[in-house]
Order: sequence, then structure tokens, then C-alpha cells
Amino acid sequence: MLVLLWRERAQLQQFDDWRNYLSACALSLALYPCSLIIHTAVWSQMMARLGQIPQSWQDVEIYVYTHVMRHLPGAVWYLATRSVMYQGQGVHPAVTLVASGLEWVWLILGGGLIYVVLALPPVAGVGVMLGVSILLLVVGRWSPKLLEVLQEIEHLPTWLQRWQARLFAVNLPTTGDLFLWLGGYLVTYGIAGVIFFILVRSVVPDAGVTLAEALRVWALTSGVGMLVVGLVPAGLGVQELTITALLPGHVPVVAALFIAALVRVVFIVGDFFWAPFLWICARYLSKRAARRGTGMANPR
Repeated sequence: MLVLLWRERAQLQQFDDWRNYLSACALSLALYPCSLIIHTAVWSQMMARLGQIPQSWQDVEIYVYTHVMRHLPGAVWYLATRSVMYQGQGVHPAVTLVASGLEWVWLILGGGLIYVVLALPPVAGVGVMLGVSILLLVVGRWSPKLLEVLQEIEHLPTWLQRWQARLFAVNLPTTGDLFLWLGGYLVTYGIAGVIFFILVRSVVPDAGVTLAEALRVWALTSGVGMLVVGLVPAGLGVQELTITALLPGHVPVVAALFIAALVRVVFIVGDFFWAPFLWICARYLSKRAARRGTGMANPR
């Protein structure tokens, strides 16, 4: 990515309408917390279901705190921090890791679903949606029986048996939970796609990029970023290269590079501004609820 930016540095100077770019970035940053709040709410519900614990403002604190840590190289940092913070609240690390894995799978599924549905004719897209719905119904219905089969496996190493016992103690999500979580992530992809569309139109106002095309490009870009999140901090570089590869059909390569850079700046600023803001709000509300002993207090 840096090589491309350096090579095209002369042509990048043509993008000088900074008043328009900053206006688009400001609007994007105003939309950004909507996505972060939904991510946080889905995570809180996941932990409540899998860990059989009441929802708490502490879930918000932990999520937004570790969300910022995704910008560190490797997924180990935020996963380890999540596990340690929840263990301090009485939740076994196995539960937190299962929830984190489910979050990862659902995010990739959501991105892939949006990309495929928008890439197909309407009738085929509806068919894919119905197929995924049937799959979720089957998973919700048959996962308890699959768990029973796994419990009958014998002759496992002692350390694996201990983890197996913890994993089997995880409360399985219902079919309604699966649909709710996937729906939440689809909404976050929609919000991020709108942000991406705003930035694209601010750089190339006459581009033939529709909102549906912007959503499709962003879904694939974000999905690819999630696949490599364990190796690259927050998909850094990978997402930009994906945007640069997908947009040239609608905009010049140099414009795609500039758009990719704007997207990265908006998402970094959004993370480092809104996540601490939500953490402060959750911290305040948690202490306030703890004093009153009502609402989402329930200190664990």
C-alpha cells in the first residue's frame, strides 16, 4: 500500500478539495458510533447467552476497551485481554474464547452474505437468503444433539478433558439468538457501507458507484480484513489493497488509493474517539447502577 501511495504521489496532489473531504469525514464519524454500539450490544448478548450471566455495563467497558486493541499486531492481545477481564468477573476463559470465535464467524458470514446477495440477480439473492435462514434453523435445532455426541468421545488428554468440560458447560444459543446476532452484524455492515459510499462520492462525485455496489465492495473488503485479523492489525493494508483492487472498475486507480486512505483514517479516528467515549459512559453508568442496585448493574 505504501509503495502504491509513493508511486502515485504526484497524481494524488490533484485531490485538493479538502473542505468537501472533511465534511464527508465528519458525517462518516457521526455515523460510526451507530455501528460500534450495535457491535457492543451483540457482544453483550452473546456473553449473556453463552456464559449464562446477566448483561452488564461491564460488557460495554470490556468490549470497547479490547476493540481498540485490535489495532495491535495479532489477535492474541485483545483475545487475551478479553479473557483476563472476564475471568476477573467470574467467567471462564473458555466461554470468552467461544464467544469471540462465534463473533468472528458471524462477521465473516455477514460480509459474505451481503457480497453474494448483492452480486446475484434479485431472485437468486432471495434464494441465498432463504438457504442461509434454513441453515440457521437446522443449526439451532441440531446443535444440542451434536454436543451430546461430542460428550461421548473418550480417551482425550487430561488438559483437553478439562477444557471440554468447560466448553460443554457453555449455554448454546437459540435459533432466535443466531438470527438476531446475524441481523445485528448485517446492520453494521450496512452502516459501514454507507460511510464508504459517502467517502467515495466525496472524492469522485460523478463516479458510477451506487449504494448497493458500495455495500458489496465494503462487505468483501471487511470480510477479507476479518480473515487476516490474526496476522494484520485491524486488517491494515489488506483492506486498502482490496478497495484499490475492486474500485478501479468505477474510479481511477489513484482515486481508489485516496479513498482507501480516507477510509482508514475515518475508522482509526472513529475507534480511538468513540470507543473511549463509550467506555467512559459505560463506566459512569455502571457505577451509577451499582449504587442504585438496579438496571444493568449486577456487578459480577
